[in-house]
Amino acid sequence: MNSGQPDGSRITFGESTDVISSIASPNVPCPPGMFRCKDGKCITSLWVCNYQKDCDGGEDEQQSCPPPECEGGQISCSQYVFNKTYCLPPHFRCDMTDDCDDKSDEVQCRYNKRHHHCHHYEFKY
Repeated sequence: MNSGQPDGSRITFGESTDVISSIASPNVPCPPGMFRCKDGKCITSLWVCNYQKDCDGGEDEQQSCPPPECEGGQISCSQYVFNKTYCLPPHFRCDMTDDCDDKSDEVQCRYNKRHHHCHHYEFKY
């Protein structure tokens, strides 16, 4: 019998069933091992800082999350901001374009603007 309350999405492993998301009343805390989104939705704590927005407002990815690991040979921005560029190919460093949100890919670069030759696909201003 359904009481009108959503019982959440369930996932089954063998004989065990775990709630992975549900809506909790504003005055009722989420069950242990769950994280409350601003809209009241409770999600499994395993989804916090997993680099995927699971709460509608993205607050599960705004919890002082560590930056993702970059692939070998990539450079990283100084500051990690969810859903913004963080790992870059090395040729993006000192290319006169701010690719990082914090502009750290263009810090301590030496530009020789007078002798900079543009490629046929670049625009010189």
